[in-house]
Amino acid sequence: MRSLAWVVVAVCAGLIYFVGKNIPTELAPLEDRSSLRLTLTGPEGTSFGAMQKISDQVAQFATDSVPENDFVFSITPGFGGGAASTMGRCALALCPRMSASARRKQSANT
Repeated sequence: MRSLAWVVVAVCAGLIYFVGKNIPTELAPLEDRSSLRLTLTGPEGTSFGAMQKISDQVAQFATDSVPENDFVFSITPGFGGGAASTMGRCALALCPRMSASARRKQSANT
């Protein structure tokens, strides 16, 4: 019975090695979805109004900081089951990737 346990361990080790060799080294998605989602959580007891103000500040910061944004929106409380007033979400959609020359032309025009 004890020797059978070692056989099972060896088979499991072989499977781990085989599966590990076949997993891609980079697990990032192959296509770019061009979006960023943020989940905001305030301390317990934060009012709805305070959380809305924080969500708006994060959305404004994202708008000002990311020149490639297409749109930014925030929602309080965050949608989903059991969302409390201390939760919020912010979503940022990016414009299609621009080449360096197109970006220089755009910045020269502004």
